[in-house]
Amino acid sequence: MVHPFDWVYTITNAYSAAQMSDERARKAYAYLKERDGKTVSVADLAAATGWTPSTVKTYIGKHWRPWLRRLSTGEYRVQQFGSVSLSLFLARQSQVKAPPGVPPSLLERIELALRTKESQEFEFKESLPENRSKLAQEFAAFATSNDGLVLIGVSDGGTVVGVPAAESDDEQARIREVLEASADKVRPPLAIATTFVERNGQWIAAVEVAKGPEPVYYSDGKPYVRAGTRSRPAEPREVKRFIADAADRDHRDLISLFDGLRQDILKGMSDRNRAPSE
Repeated sequence: MVHPFDWVYTITNAYSAAQMSDERARKAYAYLKERDGKTVSVADLAAATGWTPSTVKTYIGKHWRPWLRRLSTGEYRVQQFGSVSLSLFLARQSQVKAPPGVPPSLLERIELALRTKESQEFEFKESLPENRSKLAQEFAAFATSNDGLVLIGVSDGGTVVGVPAAESDDEQARIREVLEASADKVRPPLAIATTFVERNGQWIAAVEVAKGPEPVYYSDGKPYVRAGTRSRPAEPREVKRFIADAADRDHRDLISLFDGLRQDILKGMSDRNRAPSE
């Protein structure tokens, strides 16, 4: 007979296993960092991390090939690991996959978002919203406040649930069309960049939104701002402050420009005065 609370122990054990795996991955990162340019063996890595030798061999074959070169002795030379960040290493470890050409910095941001949950910089959507205004509000808020990353296929709690059928080129094209249509509702106009990545067999649509050059961005005629984990309408005093701050920056830039021109003119006049007369 199954105990009615067996599921509690199952979840607890799964959570503990995930924590242990993350801890061992961090130990592997620290050890490889220390051994960059030197040789290591499977036994060395197993002892340093607590993984079994067979698990270490699996990770070498699947995730660590760019940094471990097999030698004729059966050992490995750690190479070019000094510049590898912890977030990039953990992203590879968690099997975040992306099409060729996707920069490692984006993979790092995705992994960081999944670990830190929703924030001033990250927004999660479990599925593609049917109401395009909802997405437009998120885009406008990030464009007003700061660079943002919207992950579609991720629950509010940070669990990757995936976007159905997103491995299909046709479905990716349809999703891009919806996202672009949502961005088109924002004023002033803004550009977004959408990348599809795979994590443990589930597909995520990652939408990058850059902070725009204009002081405030609007959706359906309302100004939006990012405040912690929320995208909300900006208050009138906030809009005034954004515009005033932008005006101050423009004024300072203009003064700096004219000061630079003035210095160039004075230097040119000085150089001519010092030139020997014929």
